Amino acid sequence: MFEYVKDAGLKFNGSLTKRRKTDLIILHHVEGTMSVQAIHQMHLDRGHKGIDYNIYIDKDGTVYWGRGLEYEGGHVSNSYSKTKGINARSVGIVCNGNFLKEKMSDAQKNALKQVVADVVRYYKFESSAQIVSHKEAAGSGYTDCPGTNFPTEEVREYIRQGGQPTLFPTPQPTPAEDPNKPIVYTVKVGTLNMRKEPNGKVIKKLKRGDKLTLQRYVKCENWARVMHGKTEGWVWLDYIGE
Repeated sequence: MFEYVKDAGLKFNGSLTKRRKTDLIILHHVEGTMSVQAIHQMHLDRGHKGIDYNIYIDKDGTVYWGRGLEYEGGHVSNSYSKTKGINARSVGIVCNGNFLKEKMSDAQKNALKQVVADVVRYYKFESSAQIVSHKEAAGSGYTDCPGTNFPTEEVREYIRQGGQPTLFPTPQPTPAEDPNKPIVYTVKVGTLNMRKEPNGKVIKKLKRGDKLTLQRYVKCENWARVMHGKTEGWVWLDYIGE
């Protein structure tokens, strides 16, 4: 795992601090074209210990260590209320390019998916909702990073669908169960939001007694992927029952 990540030979100004917990991946773009060494020097010039990102992915798909996997970065603002403390619990991944203006190459996108899948596996993440863009972490109006063309949702869907390696497989039936029989759940509360993704946009309002076909679930976050009629989405598992 991570054997494909290259050492850029970066020298840091002082010792780095290891994270005590890791439960997020934050996705960034350079918003331009800069090498990992150039970013490192820019951050040193700002008085930082060195490059603020943990991992850097170049346009050709080459992956380099920034601060390294297990160290606290400086890729989001500690002085901004919504991102305060996030550096101490997240892996910051930056992709070379400006994805407000350009689209990511297949080579870079495939490398990004592989890196994210390996970080998820390494830290035993339980939910694709633990993969967020900088602007999602910071909230509306603070930043446009990593750009409108950045494939954030495509990466999350890659993880939800298993990716490589398989991370969130569909629950397997016991031998006594009919594998072709759908798992039907019923809404137990008066109203229930169906969302496009965990914690995402509401796409449908469900009511008590509505029948849902369970597709798959994310155990830790307690979200269920379901079908209601022809609509597919996510609901909070505590509010439905067999």
